[in-house]
Amino acid sequence: MELDLLMTLCNFFLSLSPGWLIRLQELIKAPSRYNIRLKIRQLPADTKDAKPLLKEMKRGKEFHIIFDCGHEMAAGILRQRKDLEDESVGTCFPSPGGAVNTIYPISPTFSPSTTRRPIYNTLRIVSIAGGEERRIGSAQEEENRRGREREREREGGREKEREKGKEGERKSEKERKRERGNKSKGQRRGGPAVPRRRRAGRREGERRERKRERGNKIRVKGEEERQCPGGGEQGECGVCEGGERGGREERERERGEREGERAREREKRNKGERERKRRGKEREQEKERETEREREGERDRGREKEQCPRGGRQGLSVGFVREERGREREKWRRDRRREREREREKRRGERGRREREREGKREGGREKERERRKGEEREGERKGGEREREGGRERKGERERMGAEKRERGIRD
Repeated sequence: MELDLLMTLCNFFLSLSPGWLIRLQELIKAPSRYNIRLKIRQLPADTKDAKPLLKEMKRGKEFHIIFDCGHEMAAGILRQRKDLEDESVGTCFPSPGGAVNTIYPISPTFSPSTTRRPIYNTLRIVSIAGGEERRIGSAQEEENRRGREREREREGGREKEREKGKEGERKSEKERKRERGNKSKGQRRGGPAVPRRRRAGRREGERRERKRERGNKIRVKGEEERQCPGGGEQGECGVCEGGERGGREERERERGEREGERAREREKRNKGERERKRRGKEREQEKERETEREREGERDRGREKEQCPRGGRQGLSVGFVREERGREREKWRRDRRREREREREKRRGERGRREREREGKREGGREKERERRKGEEREGERKGGEREREGGRERKGERERMGAEKRERGIRD
């Protein structure tokens, strides 16, 4: 299997045009006399010969190509190396340009696995290009290009013919439609009578309004005919008009009821949502408390290890184990007691809780007010003290200044 793939890879390289080889060289940016590894992913995926390799690559196989060449690759022509002929284990293929190419597979290397199977998915490509071969290659390339252009022109001509035929068909189709009779503009274009874009627009609104009016008229008329005591036509007696008015009031009342029902439904949904959120929050808090309890338990266990009366590890002393179990039982009882208290608190009802919260808020408000007043008083006292101190400092400064002046006068005298 690997050897087949190897041969496919050889053929694929030989099928590349000189232009592609130059592009390949640009891709790997190889300096002279270096072995470059290039993954198959960088090769053109649209080339026919690359398909089996790409399929293998998708299965996870990775191919490396080693280029043992220098600047000659830029010329895009591969030629047989005379001095390496004896080492050749590949096959010689003629290139499209007429030059001979040799691709040498590297001797099988071994994988690092225990099976020691040889790997055949690496190639060495050795190339030297001369001026003559380059000219041959260029001429061949020019010929290929001209051939492709001719093929494109032929294809273009066929395409035009096809278009002409289609146009004739279209014309005849239009004429057939015209013969069928007059149609609206939308239908002549091949769409529905009312274009979809406009259905929800102004026209549609008007149409709905007309339909509603028509429906109301018919319904009201029927009611009036039934209700008219004289068996006369519409508007002959005041009862019919009253009936119409009554019908409208009835409809208004029904609409109000429906809206009220919707509002109730909405309220119920919101209430359910709030309840769900509250339960979720309680669950979260319970989980946190549980975690905290476990943490406390771990801390207790650590303490118990230190407290073992015989100085051994946990579980070595029977008395120690009993003591630990007793402690665990006590802890479990304590937790159960707390749980029951919580349940009792819940059962006392939301009302009591709300009342207590309200009372607490009131008390808290009063407390805050007291704190504020005290703070203001303290602030006043502090400011008063500062003012007094400031006054004292000023008087002291004045005394010092006067003493200095007296001393100065005494010295002068």
